[in-house]
Amino acid sequence: MNNINLLPRKPRSEQLFWPVLSVTAVALVISFGSLAVLQYKLHSASASDALYKQQLQASIQALTQQHAEEPRTAEYRRLVLEVKRLEDKRIDWMPIIAGITSPLPEASRLLSLQTAEARDTDAAAAPPNGQTAGSPTGTGGASQKLVATLEFSDFRQIADYVVRVKQDKHIQEVVITTVQKNEIVLPAPVAMVTETETPKTPKAPDPTLKEKFIKDAQAQKPGQTATKSEELLSELDWLISGSMFEQEHGITLPDRQFTSPEPIGDSPITEDEWRKAQEQVNKFDAMFPADSDHRSADPVQEEKDQAPAVPEKKAIVYKVNLEIQTKPLPITSTP
Repeated sequence: MNNINLLPRKPRSEQLFWPVLSVTAVALVISFGSLAVLQYKLHSASASDALYKQQLQASIQALTQQHAEEPRTAEYRRLVLEVKRLEDKRIDWMPIIAGITSPLPEASRLLSLQTAEARDTDAAAAPPNGQTAGSPTGTGGASQKLVATLEFSDFRQIADYVVRVKQDKHIQEVVITTVQKNEIVLPAPVAMVTETETPKTPKAPDPTLKEKFIKDAQAQKPGQTATKSEELLSELDWLISGSMFEQEHGITLPDRQFTSPEPIGDSPITEDEWRKAQEQVNKFDAMFPADSDHRSADPVQEEKDQAPAVPEKKAIVYKVNLEIQTKPLPITSTP
């Protein structure tokens, strides 16, 4: 006979409550444990990263303190910044310069041109930023005040010049600050010097090839102690040289006697021949003077030294200082 349980059965939820609760508790414990472990690891990692960051910052500061910038690099950076600053405010000065120089009359000139700021800041020293003395400098986009120094040969030209400059479209106002009258000495013109020069003395003509050849041959003439064979050799050499000279230059040389005359009896040279020979010697002496210093002197320099002094010619000039106020100037675009 089978046993029958007549008691009511427990609900399924009640049967699963404790197992589910146990599993949930275990899961919560495991989760909290995992989170705690993960948090610990993250905290350790962040602490090590912070320590490493502090070490890097300390190293960077130490290297920065140890590193000193070279003077060339610092100068280069300064120049780059200066060039950039100048490019941002450079002015197109060409229309202003053209408006100032174009109306200049004859016998007048522009001595200097600069801004009033540059003159007031440092008139004696060179202009800043490595610019050339007398060149205008300033900030673009605004009206500029320039100071110009000019020189005129006629007093009436000053007023005419100022009126013409005021008519320029880039000039707003022109004011004459000072006018100074000066006396200058003009250089002597070339034509005046040429007229006062002394006439040139005629220069002795240069010896011809024939005369030079004869002189060289006379220097090679054997003395009285030469033998007959030496005299004959000299005469033969003269004949050969004369033939070659006649073929090359077409000039016939005179005959020469190299053999010594016989000592017996009177001299065969007549008085007329002696006189002609003496004249020839004097002629050669005149062509070849012995004073070498006189020959080497510069005749042009001697003529200049002997020339009379040219009188000085003076002139009156007017030195004028102007203050020129320009209209707003355009800034040139950077290429």
